[in-house]
Amino acid sequence: MSTIAQKLAEAGKHVVSLLAERDAPACTNVSRAEAQAALSAQVDSWHERAAERISNDLQRLAAGQSIDMMAPADTFGYQMSADVLLKEHAEDVRAYLTFGIGKAAMLKRFAPLIEQMPEGLDASARTAHLADIEAQIVQAEVLEESLIREAEAEGIEIDPRPGQRAEAAILIGFGEL
Repeated sequence: MSTIAQKLAEAGKHVVSLLAERDAPACTNVSRAEAQAALSAQVDSWHERAAERISNDLQRLAAGQSIDMMAPADTFGYQMSADVLLKEHAEDVRAYLTFGIGKAAMLKRFAPLIEQMPEGLDASARTAHLADIEAQIVQAEVLEESLIREAEAEGIEIDPRPGQRAEAAILIGFGEL
């Protein structure tokens, strides 16, 4: 294997390792505080959804209409099995469950799960770390592209690495026209 081919193989491995690092849980996991905040927002959303539906049902009941209290919105009164209900109306089930047991109880149930999560980086540290990795990826891809051009100039035919992005060629220019 020629020296250029060896350098190119090493550059390709380096790019792949950087891509794996960028996508690894250590870089993508959110902090427990962010997870807790996202969970609280989701529980609030479920509670509001159920409260709105129940309020509408009570208004219809007050107007003398017959209702199927807490039935999913689009079942049109048809009975369905629990597995179909959970599969097709999971958002409604979560909403009514949250409304029924209360937001605080729902968050209390999830608290041990949040505590078991690996601690991720906070948003600013995660953003900075990912930006650093992205910069390293660009540098490695530019090096890889320059090695490909060097090999082609010497008459060595190179197949691009699977997933190789064209942006590296743009960054180093299109060569002589």
